[in-house]
Amino acid sequence: MQQFPDHPRSSRSLGDWLVLGALVHRTLVNPIIFLGSTDVLGELTTAHLAVVALLTVVNAGLTAWALTGRQVILLRSPAFMACDLLVTVAVNIGSAAALPPNRILLPYCDIFWLYATSTAALWTIIRGPRTGALLLSAGAGLPSPWRWSTGLP
Repeated sequence: MQQFPDHPRSSRSLGDWLVLGALVHRTLVNPIIFLGSTDVLGELTTAHLAVVALLTVVNAGLTAWALTGRQVILLRSPAFMACDLLVTVAVNIGSAAALPPNRILLPYCDIFWLYATSTAALWTIIRGPRTGALLLSAGAGLPSPWRWSTGLP
């Protein structure tokens, strides 16, 4: 890749840009989907808003930190990765469990699914293809708790 010394961002690697892209996606995806889901969620809108707001603020902070050009040491931490993955699984299963029976497959009901996919992309970019394959394998088992929590067979 050609470097342009007078450009302050030219020293970033492709991996840095991909991490930034995943962080931006994680920051924006929930508010956008949430705005489209307010009619569908009904009385659950307020509870979902709190979770969406918290995830958005945390991810905006991580994105801003990464934009400074400093390596985000937190993103290299196995403990942070585990915590992030636990939060992602918890918000997905919690949201699915809060929905009335048989609503999970309706558009705009499962508002955290794209957050889960961008979380898997983020950790695959940071940790490599083995981690991505492990996350894909682990994610294959998640539909069962979703189905049980929403009344689907």
